[in-house]
Amino acid sequence: MHFGGMRPPKGDSTKFYDALGISKSADAAEIKKAYRKNAMKNHPDKGGDPEKFKEVTAAYEVLSDPEKRQIYDTYGEDGLKDGGLGMAQKTRKHINYDNLSKEEAIKVFQGMLSDLGVSNSWKWEDVNRVILDEDRTKVLKTMAERKQAFQDYVKQLRNAEKEELHEKKQQARQNFIDLLKEQG
Repeated sequence: MHFGGMRPPKGDSTKFYDALGISKSADAAEIKKAYRKNAMKNHPDKGGDPEKFKEVTAAYEVLSDPEKRQIYDTYGEDGLKDGGLGMAQKTRKHINYDNLSKEEAIKVFQGMLSDLGVSNSWKWEDVNRVILDEDRTKVLKTMAERKQAFQDYVKQLRNAEKEELHEKKQQARQNFIDLLKEQG
């Protein structure tokens, strides 16, 4: 979900998943299992392809680290260059925030939260640690404004999740009713 602001271009973030033969939704156990399987198969000492082994190992190193995985999913391999500041640093636009309306400033700030992967389980203290070096933090002048924009953003996320859950429940009920009609 993106609420405005300057969204950086998304890099290719499928290569590492493809190298391990997993989906983007794979959890840590699936990543580890896929790595072990591919590493054994491609290990040079076992007659495997050394280049493929390097590719599999690189994929595992990134996808097994939650922070690196988040950067990779957002910016692709370019985002991992220069200690994770590759694409993220290159695409950050310097904007004169003084000319923005309050509504535009809130959208830019919330866009930053979205870009950083902030979820509704985050606390203000967590966000504060992440946004310290982010230029878009300055779009809202006071800490109170930033905190309020964060709280509104989390509220929007929660409402969207509630709505999605409600729709899923309605669909499940309808599917059940349709099943009963078919059997009855």
